[in-house]
Amino acid sequence: MFKQRHLDSSDSHAPGSVHGPNHPQPVRFPVRLLIVPDIRHGVQRALGLALCAALPLLVACRTPPAIPPVDLAQPGWRLDHGQAIWRLPAGEAELAGELTAAVHPEGSVILEFTKTPLTLVVARVDSAAWQLNLVGENRRYQGRGDPPARSVWLVLALALTERTIPKGWNWSVPGPGEWRLENPRTGELLRGYWQP
Repeated sequence: MFKQRHLDSSDSHAPGSVHGPNHPQPVRFPVRLLIVPDIRHGVQRALGLALCAALPLLVACRTPPAIPPVDLAQPGWRLDHGQAIWRLPAGEAELAGELTAAVHPEGSVILEFTKTPLTLVVARVDSAAWQLNLVGENRRYQGRGDPPARSVWLVLALALTERTIPKGWNWSVPGPGEWRLENPRTGELLRGYWQP
């Protein structure tokens, strides 16, 4: 980190130089002086630290943009209203509420689960992205591609568009307007019916 400079007594500025008429030949001995830190080393270190700090920003995953809003009055959208019961994983509790589903033939789905007057969950899936808002917990998740299999709401969106649902989930339609989605491993269950 520090440069060491070797001087010998022949250097006129070297401490310990012996000159004079009685000493025609200078006595040579090494003297080490500690000089200020090498500036190049400091610059290299600063650049290295700056690169390390900037590297995660350069290679980090980019947060996908929010799915743009849609006009449900446009042709193709089908709106279904009904009731649903959501049993949380491990059978912790059950929540009953109203479920609204907007389904488009191109594969887009918007789900809204409410317990009047509160919206608890809003899930949205389209062909290239997904988004999940757990309003009651003030959390928002989003991503590109297929939605993760751990969310019952995103799996329901896949089931409503007749897409393949992830392994570990069971989808059934026990009767007209009825449906059931269950993960036997976790105990999470979502069942409901659509109003005619």
